[in-house]
Amino acid sequence: MPRLYTPREEEKSKSVDLNQERYFVETLLSQRTHFFIIFFVVLVVGVIAAANFSHNYIVIVLSIGTIISWGLTLTILKLSLRIKYLDKKLGSEGTNIVTSFLKLPFKVLGWISDIFIPVLCSLLITTGLILSTSGYLDTKLIPPKVEEKFKESIKMDKDTVKKATQPERIKEFKSIDSVIQK
Repeated sequence: MPRLYTPREEEKSKSVDLNQERYFVETLLSQRTHFFIIFFVVLVVGVIAAANFSHNYIVIVLSIGTIISWGLTLTILKLSLRIKYLDKKLGSEGTNIVTSFLKLPFKVLGWISDIFIPVLCSLLITTGLILSTSGYLDTKLIPPKVEEKFKESIKMDKDTVKKATQPERIKEFKSIDSVIQK
């Protein structure tokens, strides 16, 4: 239902300032970007761990990871667009060549952290899911021969393990005690 009366002056002053909103959105964007990077690292570790068990585990982990990563990527992109909208709405306060040149590295870093990294990571996860469902990512990280040797070494008794022999001494070298005493 539309308002029937105009807001009072006290209510207008209580409204959220654009600078405060920009600060809030930047903080939220930073937190979500950090969470996305941590999520990506945990997902990669989970895929490596799942690779040694079963092919189905890889598909399950990557499917869940793809859904979550694209959801996070879309929220990061939405917040990035919101910041650009607020910048336009705030206008250019004191913009000249020097300030625009000094802001350029921050714009490039913002583009990399807000758009490039989340989209690239989400594409990597999606590519991994496609490769794992098609069967190309069905390799074990530990080769079977190494795994067999490891299992055999665990099964060996204590008596079968050989003790290390003393290395032969080179005759040209003297012991350190004889050098110190002279």
